[in-house]
Amino acid sequence: MFIENYNVKSDCFVKQYGLHKESITDINGFKKLGENITNIAGLEIGRRAYMKNLESISGEDIILDGYYEFTD
Repeated sequence: MFIENYNVKSDCFVKQYGLHKESITDINGFKKLGENITNIAGLEIGRRAYMKNLESISGEDIILDGYYEFTD
């Protein structure tokens, strides 16, 4: 089950990242698969940590000085 799930998600990453073109070279979705998976995993870990912190402060987001235009 794990291997099948991994293969499905890997194929998705290869297709998705293979569509993007950089200004100098093309991104090969297969060659960069490991890097792309770790980037997505890192983003998910960061999102979960942010959400957990947000819950601990009663859902009130922190607004940093000078970054008002980046909040919703």
